Amino acid sequence: KQDGVIKPLSGTGTGGEAYRAECRAAGVPVPPDWGSPAWQSRGVLSLKFIIASEDAEVFSFESDAPRGVCMALPRSVGNSIKALGIICLGTETGHSCYWDNIDKILLIGGMTRMPMVREMISQLSSAPLVSDMNPDEAVAVGAAIQATLSMLREEEKTGKKLLGENTRQQFSSRDGHLIQITDITSHTLGVVLWDETHLEEYVFPMIRKRTAIPASAKNSFGIASANMQRAVVKVVEGESTLPGECTPLGLCDVQLPPFLPKGSPVELTYHYNANQVLEVNVEACGNRSKVSIERNTGLAPEEMEKAISSLGKVTVE
Repeated sequence: KQDGVIKPLSGTGTGGEAYRAECRAAGVPVPPDWGSPAWQSRGVLSLKFIIASEDAEVFSFESDAPRGVCMALPRSVGNSIKALGIICLGTETGHSCYWDNIDKILLIGGMTRMPMVREMISQLSSAPLVSDMNPDEAVAVGAAIQATLSMLREEEKTGKKLLGENTRQQFSSRDGHLIQITDITSHTLGVVLWDETHLEEYVFPMIRKRTAIPASAKNSFGIASANMQRAVVKVVEGESTLPGECTPLGLCDVQLPPFLPKGSPVELTYHYNANQVLEVNVEACGNRSKVSIERNTGLAPEEMEKAISSLGKVTVE
């Protein structure tokens, strides 16, 4: 920290060469080294609403090949700002969302009521905020829209009327067909790998955030050392390249034949469906293993029954 402003550190916490390899694979710019004049200061960001008396200077790097931008943003560790994390986005990839391509911004969650949050968003984009939607109800409204569309599609399949004709008109496009909603992944689904250069674990993204589902991904990796008895795949979700900053989802391991040399290939496949079930397949030297991970974070079956029974006690005046 110099002159009251946090400066970028040489160790950015992004995973080093592993992060750069991830950028190249995704078709987004590779961040230059700190100290390069390519990094341009974009001013000081106040973090006092998170941590008292902390400010951070924000930097960006614009790239023409591939087209895109990298941004250095404050990353908190514990109760203080320890480093600046780097986020790189490519304008020609399908893995990014740019403010310039957004017509309106829908705020979700009570936290977005904070004036500081709204002011920050207004600085990022000139797109207007949706003002006629309660942020606390946005997720529930979205779920109701999805449920209504499901019922209307069920009408088309069975021919049985479940909703009024006026409802179908409200949820139809100009050509008369029902509006289309694309289900996407809410978080990146990755695997924990070993970085031989920096002697540390890092997260490799298999299915990226905002990918349309159902989705599949397949990659081949080498075992970390010779004579390994088993290859253990750690499945995580999250946007960080640091395993500790991601959420563990499960493990899938496969037995290995003896005397395999270091770097022997292990083939990993992810299949993610609309029911939020992730199927992980691992294959090595003819041996196979498979595990299914349910990512449904809603109510458990017994909780669902209790909620349904309690609805019978509700009276509407």
